Amino acid sequence: MPASKCDPSHIYNVDFSSIAVEAGESKDGSMNWKTLDLLSTQQILEFERSVSADDGGGFGLIIDKSTADAIACADDVAVELPYVITAEAIEGRSQTTADIHPLAILSLHMAYLTAPGAKWLLLSYSSFRCSFLTSQNPDDRYVKEEVSERGLTDPRMLWKVIKEEALGAREEVSEASGVVARPVVKHMLYTLERTSVKLISNIR
Repeated sequence: MPASKCDPSHIYNVDFSSIAVEAGESKDGSMNWKTLDLLSTQQILEFERSVSADDGGGFGLIIDKSTADAIACADDVAVELPYVITAEAIEGRSQTTADIHPLAILSLHMAYLTAPGAKWLLLSYSSFRCSFLTSQNPDDRYVKEEVSERGLTDPRMLWKVIKEEALGAREEVSEASGVVARPVVKHMLYTLERTSVKLISNIR
């Protein structure tokens, strides 16, 4: 939701599936529902323009219910460099292409839509989902230095992991099945905070 708003009309629910969006909208039409490919540069730019027309400043909170997990399973994204959404105006650099991990693109797009200080609450099944933001090992980074130099902003400049919390999910089952409870499933809740690094669109 935009940082200064908290009423339902300023909440946006997005999903890749139009069927899921239609189902949600039928249950609660007081909020906004949008079919959106979070890895599509064009769709993100169009969405940002439509939201800014209503209330500029960016979103203040993202609630991610395993979207990052699903996107992490996708193939690398082929992008043109310098990338359209960057932390600086880029002129005079030659155009190249690179295959980028989808979580790096997701992080960049979420940063473009959010205000400084915004929180990204990321629920994941993985205990290392955000290691690309926290690890000191260069091999764990999804945007290598040479790619960054060619015009793709490193997500570590945009997001800081300020909290990691393990959550136990106990699943009850019928006693008729002969099993009282299955083993505890651990979820991870990551709290990410948007930095003050500003992103711009290099589309003229």
